[in-house]
Amino acid sequence: EGSPVPEPLQDLQSDGFGPAMLDCGMFMLDRKWTFLNHGAFGAACTPALRVAELWRRYAETQPLLCFDRVLLPHLVRIIRSLSSVLGTRSCNELVLVPNATQGLWVAIKSAAAVMKPGDVILTLNICYGSVKKMVSSVVQQHDLIHHELAVSVPPAPGASADSIAGDIVNLVEGALTRIDGVRLVLIDAITSNTALRLPVERLTRVCHAHGAAVIVDAAHALGQMEFSVAQWNADVVVGNFHKWWCSPRGSAFIWWNSSRGKESHSDGDFRLPPPRPLVISHGYGCGMLSEFSWDGNRDYSSWLALDATAKFWSVIGANKARAYCASLLRDAVALLVVRWSTRTFAPLEMCGLMALVELPMMMSCKRDEPAQPGDSEAGGPYTSADAKLVQDTLHYKYTIEVPVKCVGERLWVRISAALYNSLPEYERLAAATIEICQKFESGR
Repeated sequence: EGSPVPEPLQDLQSDGFGPAMLDCGMFMLDRKWTFLNHGAFGAACTPALRVAELWRRYAETQPLLCFDRVLLPHLVRIIRSLSSVLGTRSCNELVLVPNATQGLWVAIKSAAAVMKPGDVILTLNICYGSVKKMVSSVVQQHDLIHHELAVSVPPAPGASADSIAGDIVNLVEGALTRIDGVRLVLIDAITSNTALRLPVERLTRVCHAHGAAVIVDAAHALGQMEFSVAQWNADVVVGNFHKWWCSPRGSAFIWWNSSRGKESHSDGDFRLPPPRPLVISHGYGCGMLSEFSWDGNRDYSSWLALDATAKFWSVIGANKARAYCASLLRDAVALLVVRWSTRTFAPLEMCGLMALVELPMMMSCKRDEPAQPGDSEAGGPYTSADAKLVQDTLHYKYTIEVPVKCVGERLWVRISAALYNSLPEYERLAAATIEICQKFESGR
């Protein structure tokens, strides 16, 4: 049956990207801000927000009708449509969760539950901070071993994308060869702190060849890059809809590779069973969809608006949108590198729609003593406290929202290039940062 909520997207039209996205009301962003941090929590497109609100209102008109009779068929319909978006082999491999953090905890906790004491979990030092805490928790709980591999950051100046990717693959393969008992490897599709797009398919093949299962953190992937979870062939992939796909918050996914989980395998070849829900309720034992959907009453509106988000991308043209954002990122990086006389963290070929650009040398070059926040002397090494100082100054004084990262004792801005961004915004960032540097240098 059709949706019980009115269709507000019949006349949806796109008038272009950049400021036009805000002019026609596609996003609700406050235009007093220079918002260059889409990578943090995304920004939901207005059409999908409207559909979510309509579902919220509909649920209150007859709650039993909505939750007992209408909800499940529409969740099934939406999951089927999302299967083609993500490139799954079957919609039965896909479940919805509120966010990638919860999804990753489900995946890691489920994997650890079938590991034996002394088994090894392998991660990279550039993985997401909360994932490191998740691994620490299951290691203690199940008497496992954690090995963190040190990726060299920042990469050597002038290193090509192929050489950086190759070094990461070699690092992982070397560890798998050297360390006994590696059962699980965690890989980012696009790292959060360093905005690096990792060679997921190559890394997965290497891990499987050594008998290790793979969980992919794809929180930043959907909307930033084209991919197919089936082609990656990892054991579990977790990602967000609310971030770069611009859906209302509270929508993410777990994909379990059923072909890997069900295949017979040789001794020492570790496979992951279906992930288990955090909450046991009436859906338990009735398949993944029921287990993850019927875990207590909740607001399902963000999930029910996912098909509206899909229509949004269809109308604006997903390929055109990514091309605009990629071109904007190249132009923005070129502008900042020239204005600041600095460099990018890595070649743009290793980036999606985010990139790190080093702050001006007066704030980032080496000095003998550790820097203190607000210290007016030029140089480094710098700490996260210095990064916070710069980020807060941009926020409060210049109404510029952009993250400042401390990586390798240097300061970098991580810029995002979203549908609604335009080049003059990065010019404002360039000018404001130079002004901040001058004030720090003069001690004002």
